[in-house]
Amino acid sequence: MNKVIKLVGNGVRQLVKRFWIRPLYRLSDRLAGVRPTWLKRGLQWMLTRALWLGYLVKSALLVQVVRWDGQSWSVIYIGEGNSLTELCSILCPQPAGIAHLGRAFLWQVPGLARRLADQGFLVVGELNRLFPWWPQMRCTFTSFPVVRQVIDLTEPPEAYKSRLTRDLRRRLKRIEMQGFSYEVSRRMEDFDHFYYQMYLPYVQGRYGERATITSYRLARRYFERGHLVLVRQNGHLVSGVLVYLEGQTYVATLAGVRKEFTHLARQGLTIAMYWFNICRAWQLGVSQLDLGRTRPRLGDGVFAFKRQWGSRVAPVDNIHVSWRFLAQHLNNDLCYHLNQQGFLALEDGRFWRVAVETDEIRLTEMERRRWERQAHHAGLAGLLVIRVSESQTAVQPPGCRIDYRSGQREWENC
Repeated sequence: MNKVIKLVGNGVRQLVKRFWIRPLYRLSDRLAGVRPTWLKRGLQWMLTRALWLGYLVKSALLVQVVRWDGQSWSVIYIGEGNSLTELCSILCPQPAGIAHLGRAFLWQVPGLARRLADQGFLVVGELNRLFPWWPQMRCTFTSFPVVRQVIDLTEPPEAYKSRLTRDLRRRLKRIEMQGFSYEVSRRMEDFDHFYYQMYLPYVQGRYGERATITSYRLARRYFERGHLVLVRQNGHLVSGVLVYLEGQTYVATLAGVRKEFTHLARQGLTIAMYWFNICRAWQLGVSQLDLGRTRPRLGDGVFAFKRQWGSRVAPVDNIHVSWRFLAQHLNNDLCYHLNQQGFLALEDGRFWRVAVETDEIRLTEMERRRWERQAHHAGLAGLLVIRVSESQTAVQPPGCRIDYRSGQREWENC
């Protein structure tokens, strides 16, 4: 009987994917040319939520419950499994024991999360964004699997270059002497070469099992709306970026490097790819350059690299899941680890850098100011401090969020 139920469930999921989710994705791609803009945004808003609902139905209202046991702390994951490996590598950097505890219905999640948090676990929920029933706890914040980093193009490339750091300007000057150049291609044979010889080996080699691969079909749809920016060095084709226009935004969506030239990534090739896209975006007269998706942590290397170019953080609206971090008590080592990651949290429509305090782990004034400067430099709203206090005489109640830029305090459950 269980096998029959499982087969029926798999069949329903495939039908939802084929006749609900995929058609909506195809329809959303056709909205690029819709005018006026307000109508386009309204249709995109409705399609996005219809997609979220489709994923909710596809999950059959069931989610996984997994426990990771690291050397100093344990974490509970409740979700659809989209970022299970990614979160495990972030939250348990040392080899962790993994135990699959089973599956739970969505309506069981609030009570389950509360019970597990009361037992001292950090609970990370990765659930559909239509799911609103999260319990409030001492430590509560919402993040996402990825965010976007965008550059506002308000001046020509040479004027823009003058505002970059001295080190970045020096490296840009060096690529001119290394023989790098770029060209634009809309040929189908170039796209096939890019996808199979640049993009796939580059992403798989760089991220391994954590790699998120864009399908050939979806990548081709992007290509049909845009073009390739191909980079050469002394005449040799070494890398490429797949880009398309979305209104006044130039979106650099996929990048790849030919396997025999991956060593050039540390010798100026990555700098050249970013710079050539800035030049190309300005040439097309757009107002914004989308550098693509990155992980929502200041400690992530890709995020830090894109930050050097003066980018600011923006949400990815078509991601159907969010991350919810919940805790009633926090292990001191885990608290320190979370702070070092520099997670980004979405509060009141803006992104903040998260810092967590306990009775034993307190931020010094120097740390607060330094992290606040880092947050603003990264295009964030500021520093968001969450106090997880066991003391009844704590100066700041549990859930206190402080914007150290303005000095204003916002109280939650106080």
